[in-house]
Amino acid sequence: MKIWFLSLVWVLLLTACSNNQEISPISDEKNICRYSKWLRIAEFPEYTRLDIINPDDNKLLYSFNIVKGADVTDSKLAVFSSTHIGMLAELNSLSDVVAVSDIRFVYNELLINKYNNSRLTSFDSENSYNPEKLLKTGAKVIVHSAFSGPFPNQDKLIKQGIQCLANFDWKETHPLGKAEWILLFGYLTGKSDLAKEKFKAIETAYLSEVKLAKRTGVTVISGNVYGDFWDTPAGESYHAKLIKDAGGAYIYANTKGTGSLSLQLEKVISDGQAAKIWLNPSFSSKEKLLVANPKAQFIGAFKNGKIYCYAHETNRFWEMNAIQPHLILRDYRRIFEQVDLENLHFYKEVK
Repeated sequence: MKIWFLSLVWVLLLTACSNNQEISPISDEKNICRYSKWLRIAEFPEYTRLDIINPDDNKLLYSFNIVKGADVTDSKLAVFSSTHIGMLAELNSLSDVVAVSDIRFVYNELLINKYNNSRLTSFDSENSYNPEKLLKTGAKVIVHSAFSGPFPNQDKLIKQGIQCLANFDWKETHPLGKAEWILLFGYLTGKSDLAKEKFKAIETAYLSEVKLAKRTGVTVISGNVYGDFWDTPAGESYHAKLIKDAGGAYIYANTKGTGSLSLQLEKVISDGQAAKIWLNPSFSSKEKLLVANPKAQFIGAFKNGKIYCYAHETNRFWEMNAIQPHLILRDYRRIFEQVDLENLHFYKEVK
């Protein structure tokens, strides 16, 4: 297992540790992250150490130090997920962003304006980009989601002085664990104190919403057909946790996994007959939903319940959902309890 050990001073100096060299992850006692399973942070007098754990094998993937007082005013980031943009926006650090993944899916107007004025580069995805074009952006650090493993051409980029960090917020099992990745961006941009302050406010708001939630037990189904399969959150995912904390009874709550399940449509139709709420079908109207998936009419919530989605503002949702789990939780709580529905933040009823 290759472990990357980075030292940020600000220009990142990287040394690849040999496969035989053992580096122990930050201990639970020293770790300041309380919810994240894959990000660990320990603060010492002279520096702060950050560890990123690989969710696929629970082993240390990256370990890097940020020297206290280091000048990061010239930090330049290429970010390949909408959630990364949302976190940097929360820290007022979008001026550090020099490249994104597909400007068509960006919600933030500041970045859209930067792109329109040729001050921001857009790539199709983290698996489809031009290395030479990326080098021209001047990016010092690439933050990606590692959906398919290491960032393409990672070794070559490292030789050019560009570091690649995997962000596994999408693999978290708790919504607050997902939001806690704002601390990574806080340290990368020299705004760790602000990141801690922001996260504390998010945590407080989230836990307050949990206390307000009634255990309605309303049966919930989520997702829709993509290709030949129905994609839905696995039972150990942060999304399943959101549904539980909002008082709902998710039909696949007892399944294993932290990502998505791919199920046969017929199974979902059978399992979801009693569902009263259908979340996130990816369409803003029943008409559009039926055009894409005619069998949707056989889902219990389509016939005898209600459907809710963020599809009227998809880019906004994907950019902000990781850093605003308390607002999703509040929407879900109101949907499950069928109260104050005119004041939903992200969601609208699909009619």
